[in-house]
Amino acid sequence: MLCLLAVLLLYSKAVLNASALPHGREHRVLRIKGENGTLERTIYLPKVFQDDDDRFVLISDSSQNKYKVMEAKRKIKRRRKKKPLNHHIDNNITDYKDPKFLNLFTIVKFDNEDCGEGGVCYHEYECNELGGIPQGPCARGFGVCCMLEAQCGETVKKAVSLFVGQSSQGACTLGIQKMECARQIRLDFFSLDLEGPVDGTCMVDRLLISGQNSNDIVPILCGSNSGQHMNLDIDEAEGPIMLSVISPSKRNFKMKVTQLCDGDPLLAPKGCLQYYTEPYGEIKSFNYQDQSSESSYLNNLNYAMCIKKNPGMCSVEYSNTRATGEEYTFDINNVDLDGELTVPEGEAGVEVFNCPEDYLAIAGLRLCGQKFNDATTNADFTQNAPVIDKSNGPFMMSFVSSSTNIGRGFHLQYQQKPCL
Repeated sequence: MLCLLAVLLLYSKAVLNASALPHGREHRVLRIKGENGTLERTIYLPKVFQDDDDRFVLISDSSQNKYKVMEAKRKIKRRRKKKPLNHHIDNNITDYKDPKFLNLFTIVKFDNEDCGEGGVCYHEYECNELGGIPQGPCARGFGVCCMLEAQCGETVKKAVSLFVGQSSQGACTLGIQKMECARQIRLDFFSLDLEGPVDGTCMVDRLLISGQNSNDIVPILCGSNSGQHMNLDIDEAEGPIMLSVISPSKRNFKMKVTQLCDGDPLLAPKGCLQYYTEPYGEIKSFNYQDQSSESSYLNNLNYAMCIKKNPGMCSVEYSNTRATGEEYTFDINNVDLDGELTVPEGEAGVEVFNCPEDYLAIAGLRLCGQKFNDATTNADFTQNAPVIDKSNGPFMMSFVSSSTNIGRGFHLQYQQKPCL
């Protein structure tokens, strides 16, 4: 049985005769032949133009029969409400194929993920709207790596900014206005190399941070801190949050500023100055320098480092020994009333009698001295040995230093272990 070919258009109800096509109207003629090759039906298909007001369905054939036109349902167009640019978009590429239209529609969505050094992947239009600088393709070429740079003296209110500056004028300050949803600000120090401390105190160069929650104490930083990060609690603060790099000399620096809202994977438990989300990685004290033999950690520190407990993981193992056998120096010192070290040189110290003022606490146990060892896996305090934390909740370490005693600090590798 031969089927009639219909072209669906909108809004008209009429009875038309195929022989009475409008004069001058462009149309196509479709001739259908039977199995024996004889002409059985002719179908006229008028061409529809964009400015047509009356749209109809025409069905006609060469038999001069009249056919009723079918009324099509109105398509209602709804204006989509404009939404503010958001730094998180679902990442997927979906193909829609509808046999009624015989067309292929591709909808491309992608996450605004990190790219390059401090860039964020945006559509080129979004990057321009945000005042960013495109720096090459991302998301398989559908987006651009957008640098949202902020300079000295500016105030920003963006989900992500790249604070780039030179403190040649004595101070370089960036103001950050809170987004309504922001709970924390994460600072990633891509490049932050300032003059080092003098006997543990930042005397020449300093990074000063203010405006966060009043009970969120953030240390003053100096020295070498490239690759480090901080999470600032700002949910109770009105803002602005101020970042100031102070130096009498020319200092180049680059840090990523990210405002974190509820549900962000980088949002740390409150009170965690540093937050690590991967099942393994490295943690080191501020201004730790692998190749230096000088004392480098800062005075008057008291902060927490937290590790997200990943699914199926029940413990975490810390070690200052790499897989190659190379050992990172562990050096946290205390002295007694006579000015003597509380722990013999070259040995590990454990608990309050050995570690009264300067210590790294893991699972509530104080560790100090010049070896990393809590004696649970190796009772020889002259040797480094792994330390294991089986605590419930997020894994946490805290580092405390006094105003006088300093050492090189710590550089640890951590590895989460699965539940048995």
